Amino acid sequence: MIRSPTPTVMLSTLTREGEKTTFDTLRYGAVDFITKPTRLDGGELEAQAQDIIVKVNHAAAVALDAVRYIRAVPRNHAIAPSELQSCDCVVALGAAEGGYGALLKIIPQFRPDSAVAYVAVLYAAPRHVDAFARYLDDHSGVRVKRAIDGEPVEGGVCYLGAGVEYLTVAAHSGRLMLQVHRAPFASRRGSIDRLMFSVAEAMKGRAVGVVLSGSGEDGSEGLEEIHRMDGVAIVQNPQSCLHKGMAQAALARCQPDFVLSDVKIATVVNGLLP
Repeated sequence: MIRSPTPTVMLSTLTREGEKTTFDTLRYGAVDFITKPTRLDGGELEAQAQDIIVKVNHAAAVALDAVRYIRAVPRNHAIAPSELQSCDCVVALGAAEGGYGALLKIIPQFRPDSAVAYVAVLYAAPRHVDAFARYLDDHSGVRVKRAIDGEPVEGGVCYLGAGVEYLTVAAHSGRLMLQVHRAPFASRRGSIDRLMFSVAEAMKGRAVGVVLSGSGEDGSEGLEEIHRMDGVAIVQNPQSCLHKGMAQAALARCQPDFVLSDVKIATVVNGLLP
């Protein structure tokens, strides 16, 4: 990948034993992974075959500057839970297809030494999001954990939710809290919008919204609301997206403050923060 970047798709079982290898390949430059086809759990091999074709075709079309080795960030979680910082700003991120690679380029680079919380929704199976949170936590300066209903939002922490959940934030008794509930109509894809609407309402101008790779339009309305409430709107440059739909929908709906490749987003976000 360093000498000759090539769009690569990883085929993996993504078992608990194999999750590190799978996410390592994404960090080393693979643009996506495919779960190994199986007839277990009612799996239809024809549908899985089509999924492979779609993912390989999307990978072949991705810009080469999005294919790169991501250097590991030394884990530095020396702050005791009692010393965690209060939250003065929230960065909301939304990703779907192609989101693993984008989030791997962004979350590990976030500054842990600020009163900023990061909340991300990823359209992936909850068990895969669990595994991804564990991996990111081992490779990021900020703490990364699965979002839990009723948990207080702390600075220097990244909370990860799955697309089948409605993950929002709300103020209770002077503290910002997470609210996590199963989405009643998960197939309609509105979880990113809901997150961003809640962040816009709770944080006003102290919100940052980031729409990343994915198909469909989820996130475009929420990002527009963050921008309307004087927050900062960021869209991943469609040229660096594995799936361009969400980024293109966001660009069509609002005028973001920044349009950036995924490898530049964390640097810009860090520069915006106090």
